[in-house]
Amino acid sequence: MRRQTAAIAATTLLAAGVLTGCSDDADELLPRGETATDNPEFPGGHGPAESESDDGEPQETETGGAEVAYPETADLREVELPISANDAVEIAGDDAGAGFLYSIELDYSDSDSAWVYEVKILDGTTKHEVEIDAVSGDVLDSETDSTDDEEQEITLGDPMEISEALELATNEVNEPLRGWKYEHDDGRLTYEFDFGPPRDTVEIGVDAETGETFRG
Repeated sequence: MRRQTAAIAATTLLAAGVLTGCSDDADELLPRGETATDNPEFPGGHGPAESESDDGEPQETETGGAEVAYPETADLREVELPISANDAVEIAGDDAGAGFLYSIELDYSDSDSAWVYEVKILDGTTKHEVEIDAVSGDVLDSETDSTDDEEQEITLGDPMEISEALELATNEVNEPLRGWKYEHDDGRLTYEFDFGPPRDTVEIGVDAETGETFRG
């Protein structure tokens, strides 16, 4: 289910102050091996800043600024992205202008180092595929194609909430969540969850109508 390419970039970096003028003098007052820029007690000093914890969650630096990047290693069970699935569907609907939702996927784009929703909408014989930055909400790519496919409409949370489906899937594989999809697949309404290391995930499917779980 992993996409290797997408046209988005949504990583926010935390800027740090750099002491230039009198850092040499200030360094002489510090313990050996420590520079002024490592010590918040000196002008321009910012102390060590961490970008993320071992579990991939955003951290707060010693200067009080929040690290808002969402790395590939983030566990989606623990990290709440700024743009929700409902937000993404609304944004995609505005972009498409008409039609119904038949597929939504949240995944990490390797090429752009960002989390992306791919939302698919069918309007008659026109298929819309809209890619949305899961942090900023920007529409990063929007494509339309003619199709003869007869897709089936889906509604988020109906007949099963994603949280319930995720709990069922986690009972099968209790590892970090790396992405998910919701759509009709082989005649049944299915949630698909990717668990495990980013480069070696295991897919668990959940039938949204019966609650049955299965390996993808």
